[in-house]
Amino acid sequence: MKTKQIAKLSLCLAVGSSCLVGGVSATETAADKLAALQAQRALNKVRLDVAKQEAEIVEANQKKGAASPPPAAPPPRSPSNSAPVEMPAPSLVSITSVGEQVSATVISAGIRKTARVGESLPGGWLVTGLKSSSVTVSRGSQVVTLRL
Repeated sequence: MKTKQIAKLSLCLAVGSSCLVGGVSATETAADKLAALQAQRALNKVRLDVAKQEAEIVEANQKKGAASPPPAAPPPRSPSNSAPVEMPAPSLVSITSVGEQVSATVISAGIRKTARVGESLPGGWLVTGLKSSSVTVSRGSQVVTLRL
């Protein structure tokens, strides 16, 4: 850069105005350009690292797929362990009535839930009846009355 251009840039900076001298802005210094280039370089390094890691993962998965047999199927269930786990009947916590809306709070399969007639409960139970002091639930052919 010529001496006259440097002097003009210095004058612009001293006055606080922006001007363009020889294609260089007084507010865009060499240090600014260097900082921008360094930031871009750091970003490019990260992008390169990510691309390399992704390529390594693909390569490892391809090698693993060719070298190892497919996972074995789980063993067949024997009659002793094929029966479903029997869930106990829900337990009644409370019955709430607001106007004509009646609901029951129960604990079923370890989960606390408030439900009305027709709604299902965890563990496969269905609320089939609600009275002021009892709730009737069913699961399949099993019917249970829960009392306060």
